[in-house]
Amino acid sequence: MQLQALAVLVVLYVQVDDRPPPSSEEIAAAAQQLGSDNFAQREEATRLLWGAWPASQKVLELATKATDREVAARAKAVIDNVRLGVFPDTPSAAVQLIAQYRAADDNERPKILQQIHDM
Repeated sequence: MQLQALAVLVVLYVQVDDRPPPSSEEIAAAAQQLGSDNFAQREEATRLLWGAWPASQKVLELATKATDREVAARAKAVIDNVRLGVFPDTPSAAVQLIAQYRAADDNERPKILQQIHDM
């Protein structure tokens, strides 16, 4: 329950992006680039797929099963972030509090939720 509350609070801070969503072809190309030898391309592909959620959901779920560990790890990280309501444009302060929440014990979590609420 607290994790759901955390996700709801964080979603409130996500800014709306006015750009059109990526096409299915762009999503497929980005999924291929998750395994690129070029770090910048992997980062850009991750960001595009993350920002394209939910359109990229199926592609990312498939990518978590990839034999390339880099591809699988990046896909899993995006899915984990989305489940917590963290998107590329989530304010860094909220992302830091979420990381603290995830590492905290049950006694500390309500305090961290309050900090997120007070943002």
